[in-house]
Amino acid sequence: MNDISIKVENLKKKFGKGENSIEVIKGIDFDLKKGEMAMLLGPSGSGKTTLLTMIGCILEPTSGKMSLDDEVIYDNRWILKDTIKLRREKIGFIFQSHNLIPFLNVKENITLLPQMNGVSKADYTKKAMDLLEYLGIRDKAYNMLGSLSGGQSQRVAIVRSLANDPKIILADEPTAALDKERSISVMRLLKKIAKDQNVAMIVVTHDERLLPYFDIVLRIDDGYLTQTKTEDVKVI
Repeated sequence: MNDISIKVENLKKKFGKGENSIEVIKGIDFDLKKGEMAMLLGPSGSGKTTLLTMIGCILEPTSGKMSLDDEVIYDNRWILKDTIKLRREKIGFIFQSHNLIPFLNVKENITLLPQMNGVSKADYTKKAMDLLEYLGIRDKAYNMLGSLSGGQSQRVAIVRSLANDPKIILADEPTAALDKERSISVMRLLKKIAKDQNVAMIVVTHDERLLPYFDIVLRIDDGYLTQTKTEDVKVI
C-alpha cells in the first residue's frame, strides 16, 4: 500500500486574468507520507495559505496535479467532483482562531461534523469523549466556550479536527495566539496525533523554535517551494 498521503506535482495558482493576473504559486512539487508532520514556512504573502487551501480542496488550482490519500483529486481540473464530501470525510482543519461555535458547548462543537456525516449518536458521543480524554480535557465536555482558556479552546479545536478520523490535517498558524509554553504543548499533541493516528499533517507557522517537532520543512518563497528533512536544516 502506498504510504504517500499528499502528493503535489507542478501545482500553480494564478489570480486575475490577462495583464492584471498574478501567479502566486509558480509550480510546486512535494510529497508527504502518512504519519509525517511538515512545517510550512515563508514570508507574509508568499502563498502559504493559498497552498494550504488548495490542498484542502477549498481553492481550485490553476493547473497541476494533486493526490490525497492514494486518490488523484485534481489533474488540471477537479477529478473528484464532490470536494465537500472529501473535506468532511478525510481532512481536518485547525486555524489560528479556533473558529468554534460560541452558542454550543464543547461536546456539541466536536460532534457537529460526525452528525453531518451520518454517524450514530452513540458512536459520535463516544468518539468525542474518547478524544477529549486523549487530549486531557474530558472534564470540559459540557462547558461553554467562554469558560475555557485560550489553550483549552485550541485543544477543543484540535479535537474537532479529529472527529471525522481524518487522513490529513491542515493547520494554519495554530499556535500564533499562544505563549511559548502553550505553543510547545500544542505541538507535542499534534506530533502525538500524527504518529498515533498515522495522519499526514501540514502546519503553517512562523515560529522556527518549533522545528524539532517536525519531520519535513517546506519553505515557500516567491511562489516556489523547497522540501528539506528537518535534520538537514542547519540554521533556524
